[in-house]
Amino acid sequence: MKVRNVFNRISYVYLVATLLVVLGAGVFTGASVVRQEIGESIIFEKHPILHVQFDGNWKLSYEEAAELALYFDALYDRLGDSPYPAPSEAQLVNLAYEVLPIFNYEGFVLPQFPSDLDLYPYQSGSNHIHIAGQSNCSGFVLNYRFGNPYSSWYNEGSWVAVAIHEMVHVQQGSLCGSINNLYLEMSAEVISIEVMAALVNYGNRDMTYALVRELRGMAASAAYGLALNEGDLEKYVTLRERLMRGDDGRPDSFKNAGWDKSRRHWEENPERLEFILQAYSIFPLEKIVQSILYIDGAYDGLIMPPGFVIEYPNSPDVYVPGPPLILDDLMYFLEHADELVDQYVREKEE
Repeated sequence: MKVRNVFNRISYVYLVATLLVVLGAGVFTGASVVRQEIGESIIFEKHPILHVQFDGNWKLSYEEAAELALYFDALYDRLGDSPYPAPSEAQLVNLAYEVLPIFNYEGFVLPQFPSDLDLYPYQSGSNHIHIAGQSNCSGFVLNYRFGNPYSSWYNEGSWVAVAIHEMVHVQQGSLCGSINNLYLEMSAEVISIEVMAALVNYGNRDMTYALVRELRGMAASAAYGLALNEGDLEKYVTLRERLMRGDDGRPDSFKNAGWDKSRRHWEENPERLEFILQAYSIFPLEKIVQSILYIDGAYDGLIMPPGFVIEYPNSPDVYVPGPPLILDDLMYFLEHADELVDQYVREKEE
């Protein structure tokens, strides 16, 4: 497969492993949140679905993002090692046959099977290190490092979420390539999260690992991005030290080395880092949080069929979205996350 004119999932894996992000809020219409009126502000008590306390502001604060990261990290720590083998072309085909019908079941168009899917050995050092997966809108590849036993990415369970994200781009069809990259990636992230949650709710137990890992990474990376926006990276460094300890509770020297290497790289590429944090973490998770807190899980403006683009010869094109995506599976999973993780761990030990 020729990898060109593609949409990257820029090493979310690498970024999460070394940096680690979440989001912002909306307009309250539902009755699912306990609230307390104080003057003109609304103080949310610990949310029954998201498990942290919110202050009612439209944007998520660093503190809220950090609490979400810690909650998902606690779930992740209980899950143990990845249940997934290293990917191969056969593994990607098997995953696609399990995942793609869910797009139809969740209300999207009939699923499109990728024209190509495989592992791709990047020759460019930058691509080798920083790209986890790519799609040309009809097929996709994952970085060969995921399946290479000599690579630090080998047996990295995050490849499942990367593959599902790239499958979304294939489902976006003609919209993929005609819409601003930021909104394409944002939609692909939210859809992939909802599809993973649906698979868990349909009994795919191992998808629990992939989903929790993805949420943990998204929340931690958002906290990183929000700390950068506030010009106070030190508070994120403190959070990161809590998130990135080894199994014995001690600081993980190898992860610390990766963090320092990554930090030095992104200091020379701040604009690219900003795009990555916004497209893959801050904006999608902000929409997730807004949808759950304020509009009963409805996510409007999704870049996905049956949405379509109206082209005008002398003015900007207009995107007309389809009906909202209801994040009901994600909401159920989050509300019951502790008990689901408990059963997952218990069954693994039996």
